[in-house]
Amino acid sequence: DRSFEMKSRGINWHAVPFPSDYHFDSRVFGTTSHAVQTASGPLQTSKSPHIAPWEWPQQQENRTHLISFLGNPRKFSAVSTLLREALVKQCINHSDVCSHGMYNHEAHESPNYDSRRSVFCLQPPGDMPTRKSVFDVILSGCIPVLFHPLTARYMYEWHWLPSDWDAAAVHFDSFEQNQQLLTHQVDFIQRLIDLYFSQPQEVLRIRQRIREQAFTLQYSLVYRDGHSHQPVVSQQVSVEGGLRKDAYEV
Repeated sequence: DRSFEMKSRGINWHAVPFPSDYHFDSRVFGTTSHAVQTASGPLQTSKSPHIAPWEWPQQQENRTHLISFLGNPRKFSAVSTLLREALVKQCINHSDVCSHGMYNHEAHESPNYDSRRSVFCLQPPGDMPTRKSVFDVILSGCIPVLFHPLTARYMYEWHWLPSDWDAAAVHFDSFEQNQQLLTHQVDFIQRLIDLYFSQPQEVLRIRQRIREQAFTLQYSLVYRDGHSHQPVVSQQVSVEGGLRKDAYEV
């Protein structure tokens, strides 16, 4: 019962973001224009006060994959294994637009190689609902696709509200939706394909929201405007949340 699972956290249980492999730093600040590649071609967005990591000259955006999933199909959780196997099967059926890879310590490429080149990054739960990969893909500019409400939406409320996650991710995380995947009632990969080609402005809106807020999930000493004394980065939010009186009252 997911409602019980979420309530069982208790009022004193709070999660903080995983440290990511990507970081904004002092070089990213300065007004810049940004163009996002969509199904209908590049669209120019409004000027922004910072440059995202995936926009640096050495990280020129080149999203050659529409969808990617990095992860092993089998986990200790039986439900997670079934869900991952269903996604891998659908990804194979759409191999022209979907890439699946597994973590391999002997691989020559970074495990985040695909996320830097993908529009959508699938984030099914594993041994636990949470995934470090969620933060890696957000900070690489990829749209996370979430399949469990405890993967992000109700986990990191000190940092992003549920409404922030709703605006910066694609969700297919209800029990009914998961059952549709497990029983092969829905071609979820095709749904993402349809979203990308039929609603390019919606995809652009999600990616712009990620771009505006991604840096608040990282651990660093960079401030919101590059020089003020009001840091709005992950460790500051975590410390302030832990020190609040209501964070430890029973």
